[in-house]
Amino acid sequence: MTRRRAGLSLSLSAGLLLAGACHTKQTSEVLVRVEAVAFDRASQSPVLVLQEEKGERRLPIWIGPAEAHAIALELERITPARPLTHDLMKAVLERTGALVEKVVVTDLRDGIYYARIFLRSGRQVVELDSRPSDAVALAVRVKSPIYVAPAVFEASKGSPAREGGEPDLRV
Repeated sequence: MTRRRAGLSLSLSAGLLLAGACHTKQTSEVLVRVEAVAFDRASQSPVLVLQEEKGERRLPIWIGPAEAHAIALELERITPARPLTHDLMKAVLERTGALVEKVVVTDLRDGIYYARIFLRSGRQVVELDSRPSDAVALAVRVKSPIYVAPAVFEASKGSPAREGGEPDLRV
């Protein structure tokens, strides 16, 4: 292996180890499912709606059109002619033997939602920062559970995106 490749490999390994060392505070995460990928007429933006599995809470997350399209395609079991980014990520994980244990919407700060993807490779669990839309697009493809931190449900009530109340959705 060349010196440059060895350095790159070491950098990638160190980055994965550091990502794995950044654990979120464990709370009783709430299991959710994708209720809908809809369009909010008021904001003219796609919305991912997560529904609590054993409860009434819903979490709307405004997302980009490409991510909405990627999630909707998978939910409708439509296979594109060429793999999308999330399909590529699924293929990489399958070929390397890594599993997506879960994805968690962990935080809402300044109107921005944050998520973590938990990957398992052997005994090692690596935690990666992600946009919720990308984490969910991957989770629906690999059939992994999706969770929301309880504080996110509370924080979303006062979110700038929700100041007008519930989104005016069209599915």
